[in-house]
This record gives sequence, C-alpha cells and structure tokens, in this order.
Amino acid sequence: QALRDFAGWRRRGIPLEHVSVNVSPRQLAEPGFPDRVAGLLARTALPAAVLQLEITEGVLSEGATTEAAIHELAAH
Repeated sequence: QALRDFAGWRRRGIPLEHVSVNVSPRQLAEPGFPDRVAGLLARTALPAAVLQLEITEGVLSEGATTEAAIHELAAH
C-alpha cells in the first residue's frame, strides 16, 4: 500500500524522494518476498532507489533465510 500511495503522491506533483517501510523478520523469511517487492515496484513504475526497507539489527540474527532475502532484495 505504501508504494501505491507514494506513486499517487508523486503523480499529483508532491516532490517526495523516497518512502520507508518497516519490514519484520517474518516478512523477510516469507518465500518470494523479494520477488513480491520487485513486482510491486514494477507495477507502480517506481525505481528501487525510492524504496527504503527498514529492518532492525536483530533481523540478521534470524538466520540464513532472512540474510538471503536481504541479498536478493539488493540484487533487484
């Protein structure tokens, strides 16, 4: 929803540079999460640079699944 709102605001001429979204360890561990984020960016016609995903330091201690998701997100 944040990306859709952000895209709409930019279309209306509101000069926003980025949108920040909190991401939980559980969301990062969901299969396909990086692909869903990439798909949302594509559907809203926004470049990845406008999306800032906020994670806590504890996410990295959650294990290989969340670490792999972070690397995959960075690769998109």
